[in-house]
Amino acid sequence: MRTLKIKKWVTVNDKEIVLNGVQMFAFKEEIADRKLEAAYRALGISYPKFFKMDAQSKLGWLSAEYLCEEGKLFRFVEAKDFALVLSNRKSSL
Repeated sequence: MRTLKIKKWVTVNDKEIVLNGVQMFAFKEEIADRKLEAAYRALGISYPKFFKMDAQSKLGWLSAEYLCEEGKLFRFVEAKDFALVLSNRKSSL
């Protein structure tokens, strides 16, 4: 039987993005889409399809980017033992 452990976690709320208890980004914008776009730009990544996503997809994409941060997450486990679980409080936006 395998033991499951959380190696890293991210929380996104209306005020900030928190990675492992450390604030990574503070939202200054008031409009939700602009908040997410500001967080995207702060990452310094060029992925133009981001702007065509709906809000829930943007949240998932941002969360995954902060968790994986240039593949560093994968050094903890082998690919076959890796899982990424995303959820929200209301099951949808």
